[in-house]
Amino acid sequence: MNALTLLSIDWMGLLEKLQNMSPLVGFIAAGLESFLPVLPLTGIVAMNVYAYGFWSGYVLSYLGTIVGSTMLYFAIRHLFRASVHRRAQKNQRWRSIIEKVQKKGFTPIFLLYCLPFTPSFFVSAGAALAEVDTYKFLAALITGKLVMIYILSSIGFHIEDMLDRPLKSILMLVAIAIIWLVLEKVIKIDERL
Repeated sequence: MNALTLLSIDWMGLLEKLQNMSPLVGFIAAGLESFLPVLPLTGIVAMNVYAYGFWSGYVLSYLGTIVGSTMLYFAIRHLFRASVHRRAQKNQRWRSIIEKVQKKGFTPIFLLYCLPFTPSFFVSAGAALAEVDTYKFLAALITGKLVMIYILSSIGFHIEDMLDRPLKSILMLVAIAIIWLVLEKVIKIDERL
């Protein structure tokens, strides 16, 4: 699909059709992004927010991506681990990522899930291959995606507002840092127990 084709699409008509469809479509689209990294999560979240309103679009996108990422994690960890692990071991880049995730666990997964343009597929697959504890994975996924989907929803819903008020963007970054610090402490306390 070239740029001319993208410009000729009736985006408003497409969004109006989406509004008339079931919210299940928005949920499924967000979940599919976890399996298909070529799908643009930013666009999916923006369409959900526009079609269903800020909070409904946010919740649909959030729940969809949580369910999709969790399903991918368990599928790789329990069903396809051996075959995927063999291929990953042949690739030096994948091996180094897996080793880093094994050493640090929660922190890199959380931070990667917070970043709006990180494909969920690679983070979930890396966590599954690194045999990250399910509790740590889910804690990082649920909190990281909470932040990321909120950022994408805010950008899609209030783009002019974010540019006019940079303090809002700074506060969002501070909130990410606070959530990360609190969860890091909780994980360390849990590991000691």
